[in-house]
Amino acid sequence: MNAFKALSVAGAVVALLSCAAEQKPIEITGAQAMGTVGGMVVSAVTREPLSGVSVTLLAGGVPTTATTDAKGGFSFPQVPSGEVSVILDHAEYLSALMHGYLLGAGEYPIDNASLTFGPIGLIPASGSFSALLIFDDGSPAGGVTLTARTTTRFYDYTDSYSASVSAQATTVSAATDATGLVKFTGLPDFLLLGDGNADVVSVIVPPIAEASGGPSLYRYPGGIFSYHMTAVGAITPTIVLERPALGALTVTASNLQSLEGAIANPLPSIIPRGGPLYIAFNQPLNPDATSIQLYEEGAPKVLARDQTAVVQKSISYNTIQLSFSPELTQSSEYNIIIHAVAGAADQLVRYDGWAPFFTEPTATMLKPAMEREIINALTHDEVIHLVFAEPIGTGNNGTNVFQNADCVLFFNVDLGPTAGGAIGDDPGETGNASCRGDLVLQTEEPDPPGPAGYSGYTKYWKFNLPVLPGPASVPVATPFSIVFSRVANQNYLMKRVNGQTVPDFVGTLNLVLP
Repeated sequence: MNAFKALSVAGAVVALLSCAAEQKPIEITGAQAMGTVGGMVVSAVTREPLSGVSVTLLAGGVPTTATTDAKGGFSFPQVPSGEVSVILDHAEYLSALMHGYLLGAGEYPIDNASLTFGPIGLIPASGSFSALLIFDDGSPAGGVTLTARTTTRFYDYTDSYSASVSAQATTVSAATDATGLVKFTGLPDFLLLGDGNADVVSVIVPPIAEASGGPSLYRYPGGIFSYHMTAVGAITPTIVLERPALGALTVTASNLQSLEGAIANPLPSIIPRGGPLYIAFNQPLNPDATSIQLYEEGAPKVLARDQTAVVQKSISYNTIQLSFSPELTQSSEYNIIIHAVAGAADQLVRYDGWAPFFTEPTATMLKPAMEREIINALTHDEVIHLVFAEPIGTGNNGTNVFQNADCVLFFNVDLGPTAGGAIGDDPGETGNASCRGDLVLQTEEPDPPGPAGYSGYTKYWKFNLPVLPGPASVPVATPFSIVFSRVANQNYLMKRVNGQTVPDFVGTLNLVLP
């Protein structure tokens, strides 16, 4: 390209917009400033002006069309200021999309502002690329739909013809024939351009399942192969689909935080009652060999398995997604067990995982139901079983116990042994500053089936009633309090699964707390 041609093209652009060269402030009346958008289009191969290009301007929410003239120029007058987009289309070239901003709005509006694109070099769409796809045993991979992608779609010569390539992709698809041969057409013609830098084509091979019957196993997990089109030229490269040695099958992402493994002390995972619950792995899964079991807290049997009336399972490549219909119970804990399999017939890897999760609690925490159990009437050994409306706990795995310095129970009755019969003159009595360390509140969290273990949250709690002097049992209608707020140990703060602090409770020893 000689200097004369470069200067002549630049001059054409200036002449094209000469009518808009004078920019003047306008009176601020509330009306939107108007301006001109124009530019020049050339062939990226010859650098000659390109006529007959369809130009679409998107500005102010309204599309306007024009066609480039013999000098490759286009111009749109009376364009409202603001963001604009220009689309260039030609039957023999790849289309181009450009964005810009037409000045004129603001504190000091400018009328007759101008925005110039280019020169823009369009690339011929006559490029093609062929490849031969075979498996590692030499057999052809026929009937596989592949995708070819390039990342250069046009050239921007605004800076004195020092080309700036676009970062817009061209993507085409084609299927291999019975011999494994594939040919992609409609690509940028980098052989005509002679550009060995921006000419990379990436061939994307999807996961390929085994042809034999039985479980849906993958013969090839998928991959990307890149080539310089000018270096390859007329040669047809061979892509060998080598089955990689499979490493451990691991979870890479999930809305069950404890499955990801990277979080030391994950917060409880709250899943919508209808789902979705998703688990993504580092390898494509075998759908027929992957299974799910779901348990509700306290249910000794399997509540549901995958593809039942409760759990709907779908597997897409490496991701399991579950939905629930009918919806799961609100304010409840569930435990899930996952058996996932990846690999091909002669090389399988397995993942076994488990995790608790919770459905969203109610906005306001409800008081628990209560049941009084007489262990030994002669010794007045009695236990109160509490069933809260939602799982609560400290999040510490294992049995959560509140006793000694972290005791929380107070009773509105004279526990003795201080003489005088007053209430509040002994620890554990309502009105006293301290409670009795031997009055223990602890969980009755069921051990879930399988290896999941305790979550540290449960609906089920219990405490032993104190024995009154005499000895005697605590009367049925006795008020009592559970004062969680007095626990100073940060590791034993009682929480809801959404992180809110559990409030103190006041009730009476009836069947149900009012």
